[in-house]
Amino acid sequence: MVYGPAERDRHNTISGGDQVGYSATCQANCAHVELTGNPTLHGKQWISGRYQDVKGGFGVLGAVNGGKEPTGRHPFGEVFKVSVWDVDESTGSLSTALHFRICHRGGFLSPDLGCTPYFLGPVPFLSYRETEPIFVGLLDRQGGASSPAPIPEGVFEQAKAMGIPAAALPGYGDFFGGGSLCGKGPGGVDFKALAATFSSIEGDYGSVGSFVCNEMGNCGRGLGRYQYMSYRSDVRRIISQRDGGAAFLEKVNSGAAISRAELERFFPSTEQDRVFKADQTRNIEQAIREGFFGERLIERVGQIHFGGSGAPLDGGASDVHGRLTLKSYGETLSAQYDTALKAQGASACGKATGALVNPTPNARLTSDYGWRIHPIYRDRRFHTGIDLGAPTGTPVRAADGGTVVFVGVSGSMTSGYGQMVIIDHGNGHTTRYAHLSGFDVKEGDQIAKGDQLGRVGSTGGSTGPHLHFEVRRNGAPVNPKQYINI
Repeated sequence: MVYGPAERDRHNTISGGDQVGYSATCQANCAHVELTGNPTLHGKQWISGRYQDVKGGFGVLGAVNGGKEPTGRHPFGEVFKVSVWDVDESTGSLSTALHFRICHRGGFLSPDLGCTPYFLGPVPFLSYRETEPIFVGLLDRQGGASSPAPIPEGVFEQAKAMGIPAAALPGYGDFFGGGSLCGKGPGGVDFKALAATFSSIEGDYGSVGSFVCNEMGNCGRGLGRYQYMSYRSDVRRIISQRDGGAAFLEKVNSGAAISRAELERFFPSTEQDRVFKADQTRNIEQAIREGFFGERLIERVGQIHFGGSGAPLDGGASDVHGRLTLKSYGETLSAQYDTALKAQGASACGKATGALVNPTPNARLTSDYGWRIHPIYRDRRFHTGIDLGAPTGTPVRAADGGTVVFVGVSGSMTSGYGQMVIIDHGNGHTTRYAHLSGFDVKEGDQIAKGDQLGRVGSTGGSTGPHLHFEVRRNGAPVNPKQYINI
C-alpha cells in the first residue's frame, strides 16, 4: 500500500542507513510504502527518501552534504543505496531511486578520508504498483542483504548518463567476485600475478604487522597478504560486521598477538582478495590516467599502493621501518611481477583439470545420492546430489576450474535449490552448489579449482544449513562420490 506525505509518526520501519540502522522512525512528511504478504514484513514501512533524510557517511568526507542522505536500503550491497522516491497515493504507484557516494582510501603515507553520505542522485530505478512484489533484500542485522544481489545491468551506465561522478562508480570488482583472483584488470594487468608479487613483498594471508602510526596520525597494523592497514575504513567495516569484530579490532590495535585462525575469521582470505582486486583496479586506472604503461605502469601501481593516491612519483618517502621508499617499492614490484608472470605459466582460470575436489572438505555427508524419503515432503524422491552438513557461512569452493554460468535463486528462497551457483567445466561436466547463504562470484566469472564461490546456508527447500552438491555429465546427474572423496 502507498501512502502520501501527510502521514506522521511512523515507527515500524525497515528503512534508514548504515550509520543509524534500518528502523529509522519518521515524525512528519512520512510518505511510505507499507508491506504485507510475509509474516516478517507485515505492516513494515519503507519511508520515502524524497521526504526523509538520515545521518550518513563517515570520516572527514562524512561532513559532505551536512552529513545527510536519503533514507533507504542496501539490497545490492554498498555500491549504492535504494530509496523509495515518488509516491502517488491516488494511483497506488511508487518509484525508487539510487544514490551513490564517494570514498577516499588512503595508503600508508596518505590519510583515509572515509566516505561521503549517499547523496549523489537520484538516479531513476524500478517502479511498482500496489499488490506487486517489491525487492527489499534480506532482513539481516545490517538491514540489507546477507549477500548482495547482483547489480542489474545498465545501472552504472545510467548513473554516468545522469552525471554521477566517475569516482562514485567503482567497477564490479568492488562488490562481486573476490572469491577468485582470476582475470585481468585495466591495461591487461594479471591479478593473480600481481597478487603473488605483492605477497612476496608483504606476506601471506595470515601475516600481521607491528603497530605503527604514519605522518597523518593514522595508527594500526598491516593485516594479511597485502598488509592493508587496520585503520582503513573498508577493512574496519569488513571486520566490524562480524560478530566480535569490534573486540578484534581493539585487540589488533593493542599490539596483542593475533593468530592466523583469528585473522581468517575476521578478515578472511576471500575478503582480502576482494579488497585487493577492487583496490588495484582503482590504482591501475589512476596510473593509466597519469600516462604510464608497461613496466612503469606496475611501478606506479606499487607506489600508489604504498603511498596512497597522492603519492609523489618516484618519491623518496619510506615507511617507519625505512625498508623501502616509494621509488624502490615500485621498482621491486615491477621486477617481481615479470617473474611471477613467467612462473605462473598457463593460467588455471576457467580451465578444468578433470579431477574434482570436495567443495566443503570438513563437512559431513548427511544425505546420499539416489532414492530417499524427502525430508520435507515425506515422499519417495530421487536425490540428484549429495548433502554436506556444515555451519552457516562455511566457505564453498569450486570443485574444478570453469565458467560460472548461473548465480541466483532457483525455485524460491523457501523451496527448490534456493541460492545456487552452477559452474560449466567445459569438458561435459557441470557442478551445482545449492542452498547457499551468499555468493562470492557472478555469472561469467572464470574461476580456478578451489576458488570460493559462496557460503553454506539453508535457503530453498532445506531443513538446516548444508551444501547440496551435484555433478552433471552431459546434463544428466551422476553420483558425486565417483569424483570426490567424502
